[in-house]
Amino acid sequence: MGEVDASLLVEAYPDLAGIPAEYLRDHLPLSAPCMCAALKAVQTTASTSVLPKELQTLMNDTVAAACPTHMLAVYNDAPVAFGMKRHVSLFPIHDIVLRAHCANLPAFAPSHPSTSSSHAAVPVVPLRIPSPETFSLLHGYLYTQHSPSFLAALAPPCASDLLQLATHASKIHGLWRNACALGVVDAQLYEII
Repeated sequence: MGEVDASLLVEAYPDLAGIPAEYLRDHLPLSAPCMCAALKAVQTTASTSVLPKELQTLMNDTVAAACPTHMLAVYNDAPVAFGMKRHVSLFPIHDIVLRAHCANLPAFAPSHPSTSSSHAAVPVVPLRIPSPETFSLLHGYLYTQHSPSFLAALAPPCASDLLQLATHASKIHGLWRNACALGVVDAQLYEII
């Protein structure tokens, strides 16, 4: 595990100058209920054929309280058959959460969505990771850092079916690969995995 480049945090959030990333990671879960509620309340529409540069997010009281800064367009680099479209999953995020936890993030366009109108324009950031299907688990954990919930989500199925066990092992491996690819700085996460 490396450490997050503090200069990238300060570049996006000048008020954080002099605050260690570890301190920020320890205190972000205090804002998690408000941020997670906003993420769940996000309503947006996207074209099914082309990934836009930004998406309009419907503004309501819950979203306005902690408006997401970006929309991640998560995908993997598996080959796509000719004529088929690549599957992309969209995740609203607060970039401060990912910047504080992930040492290997690509650069994000600056985003300060206005919450004063009925919609907010949120930049879309393509993010290639090894296992898009397990990103929601990692995404949720980075916000809350609640290990019992994370551990429960990774508990093996109570079945002796080898196919179910292999599928579950693949899920855990995919989660680990995502954490490594993003450079997640969280010893507890790796212990749980």
